Amino acid sequence: VPAALFMARSKSLIRATSMLLKKGQTGIPSPAEIISEVNLELYRDNEHCMFLTLLLGILNVTTGHISLTNAGHNTPYLLKENQIELIELPHKTPLGLRENIQYTSEELMLSDRQSIFLYTDGITEAINKKDELFGEKKLEKTLRIQSDSSPNVVLNMIIKEVHQFADGTPQSDDITMLAIQYFGNKREE
Repeated sequence: VPAALFMARSKSLIRATSMLLKKGQTGIPSPAEIISEVNLELYRDNEHCMFLTLLLGILNVTTGHISLTNAGHNTPYLLKENQIELIELPHKTPLGLRENIQYTSEELMLSDRQSIFLYTDGITEAINKKDELFGEKKLEKTLRIQSDSSPNVVLNMIIKEVHQFADGTPQSDDITMLAIQYFGNKREE
């Protein structure tokens, strides 16, 4: 129960902090500003020493500009033109563990039809009956093969690969993914 409450509190703090910071500025607050404030709040009153990994991003859907901040989460991938690359971000401390951490945001521009892929460690740490991990190499192989596909195809293929690999073995961690494809300033009909 404490974990569920910590997660609910974290989610509420992110929303509230985003809105409060926005009111005090002329523009949109950066993910780093939001995460730095949320971390401070989570660190206070953290008697169970709980923490949260998080990758927070803000995407301008008109320009393709994205600002990303990593708080101990897996490194995201950029999928483009039949290739993949890691989006290198400073890998800062998860939220709630240390006071006064100054997180930083990294900026990048997405081009037409490029996708960003984010995932939890439940993907790479999925195990099979031999206690082997699915791992990053298998994930990257699937991403490479599907790098030109729609987000739905990418996500469905990874789920299929993980399920085949696990072969019915119960998993101890959540398996969560998000893929976002940018279409430039065009709208699909």
